[in-house]
Amino acid sequence: MTKKLRVLCVGITLAFGVYGITNYVISKKDANTQLTIEEQRAAHAEILANSPFKETLTWDKKKRKLEGLPPNRYFEQMWELTVNPSTGRLDDGKITVLREQLIRSRAAQRNPGEAGNNWEERGPNDIGGRTRAMIFDPNDSSNNTVYAGGVSGGLWRNTDITNANSQWERIQNVPGNLSVTSITIDPNNSNRWYLGTGEQYTAGDVVGNGVYVTNDGGNSWTAVNIPAAGTATFEFNATNLFLSGLFYVNDVQAWNNNGNTELFVGVGAFVYGDSANPTNWLGLQTAGLYHSTDDGVTWNRIETANLEANTSGSTTFYAIPNDFEISANNTLWMSTIANAFGNGGGQVFSSTNGTAWTAAGASPLPNSDRVEIEVSSTDPNKMYALTEGTTATTPVNIFTTTNAFGSVSNAALPNDADQGISANDFTRGQAFYDLIIEADPNNDDIVYVGGIDLFRSTNGASSWTQISKWSNNPGLSTLPVPLVHADHHAMTFR
Repeated sequence: MTKKLRVLCVGITLAFGVYGITNYVISKKDANTQLTIEEQRAAHAEILANSPFKETLTWDKKKRKLEGLPPNRYFEQMWELTVNPSTGRLDDGKITVLREQLIRSRAAQRNPGEAGNNWEERGPNDIGGRTRAMIFDPNDSSNNTVYAGGVSGGLWRNTDITNANSQWERIQNVPGNLSVTSITIDPNNSNRWYLGTGEQYTAGDVVGNGVYVTNDGGNSWTAVNIPAAGTATFEFNATNLFLSGLFYVNDVQAWNNNGNTELFVGVGAFVYGDSANPTNWLGLQTAGLYHSTDDGVTWNRIETANLEANTSGSTTFYAIPNDFEISANNTLWMSTIANAFGNGGGQVFSSTNGTAWTAAGASPLPNSDRVEIEVSSTDPNKMYALTEGTTATTPVNIFTTTNAFGSVSNAALPNDADQGISANDFTRGQAFYDLIIEADPNNDDIVYVGGIDLFRSTNGASSWTQISKWSNNPGLSTLPVPLVHADHHAMTFR
């Protein structure tokens, strides 16, 4: 009985409050006359000053519960935001009128694509998106054909990249809404390529569905059947559901092993950030390093002890590959990124047979999570690593090695001219997101890194020159370099 009385009292209070406000507004101007913008602002300010919810909006959840109100202040806040200043009332009645009008006009409506209601092209000529995968067509001797994978969806081709007016076309058989994030070419068959889908870096929001293959030089594609390893879908506890599957491919690599092509797929995982009750852990128990020696017909996940990231109960979770590279002596290199438990990041492994993987002497790299590695095209011992840092003082790191990661040295960091970017973090807190490093294939002392802007070193990462700017912010306006959109994810050489 008490609770009912309290609710009733609140209802009466609100009614009186609205009545008073309404009288104030109407007294200023006739109800049938539209208020000017200035008058509406003044009226709305007066409404807020005399809001019937002025007191209840200050109550905490305990007080609101005691008074019989819901703990969330949403409806009171929305009343204040949407009340009509001209009347002091909500216009929610108009929704019903609009719905009735739509019902009456439904007979005259046409579906999109019907005659007289045709689709019209609106891009992608002037609409871009993030790109994490790029290759030049190895079968085009002019080096004018480029394939690019869109994080926001699809595989795209440009057949005249040197022409500023050239157009991109979407390649069929790769779904246009599917995130394409990595691509590799079979070293023994220039017509066979593989691409990976899904991106774990952005809180797991960009979900893929494994790997696709082309056998005709990029024209048509089919899905590759890679059975998910590890435990099937299970409830980790009452509020966490572990889903089995290949949702994120961080990288894919085709490797020539004495004339036979072997495939490596780095499968990632993440907690899906927008899910609840239970939380969905996408592919955490199935993540890891997948391997095929027969052109993708059969697969296995490499589950050696040194690739274990952590265990929980009876489930073992394996290190998540982040980047593959092949050094000048055909050694395979793999770096890692931490899994959703925060384990297994910052590591570097190598293999000479594709099966046994050895942790480098300097692994794990100091204060590192996500690792991007870059190899010299001529010296098998000379390499670089650009890493996402793990502390406030080391938000990003660049390492050099001249003994194949037996040991590493800290390289200089670029200092972005943008006054809003700190000297020790050219990624501006986004090393988890935009992080690239590449060396010139003809000169391994020339190195490029990208975060918010691009930088080049000509002395093996001892010093850097800024070669792009994303805006004309303070510090950038007088910098004589091209304007290039912020956030760099991929680089390739023509």
